[in-house]
Amino acid sequence: MYSAVKVGGKKLYEYARNGIEITPPTKEIEVFSLELLDTPVYQEDTIEFTIKCKVSKGTYIRSLCEEIGNRMGFPAFMSGLRRVSAGKYNINDALTLDDVKNNFDESKVINALDALDKYKVVEVNEYLSNRVNNGMMIRVNAEDDLIFVTHQNKLIGIYEKTNEEKVNNKTSYKARRVWKTN
Repeated sequence: MYSAVKVGGKKLYEYARNGIEITPPTKEIEVFSLELLDTPVYQEDTIEFTIKCKVSKGTYIRSLCEEIGNRMGFPAFMSGLRRVSAGKYNINDALTLDDVKNNFDESKVINALDALDKYKVVEVNEYLSNRVNNGMMIRVNAEDDLIFVTHQNKLIGIYEKTNEEKVNNKTSYKARRVWKTN
């Protein structure tokens, strides 16, 4: 399996690149729906078909395809993938590049903060904003593993919890991604 899932602190694809076989960790996922979209085409010792599925977070579609093939008695792989929804967003609401170039309607643009409504958003003061702008560690009142940091309602960084002890009841976070603001 070639994935970014970590085993023993190393990503699975790193093991694969070094020719080391590792049994990936298993996790329970849920397949809410699985639909065959076309008639299977048989050619020599292969079969080709298109499916549509709705699955829980963390599902590896490549692995799902392999499992379907195993159950059908065929080796299987995925030749294409199109994500049509993620969370509350659907591809039917997406704009094409031509839409953006020719008929740009700012009211259809999703504010990044609205898209993050399931995550902890922490508004910081000027001092912490400067620390974020420089990619420095910050301490805030939060407990989440990942926080989205804003200043004056603008997203300026994504931070992840460290293992450091709390100081003045504040949790330490280190920069994962920072957007320069000045």
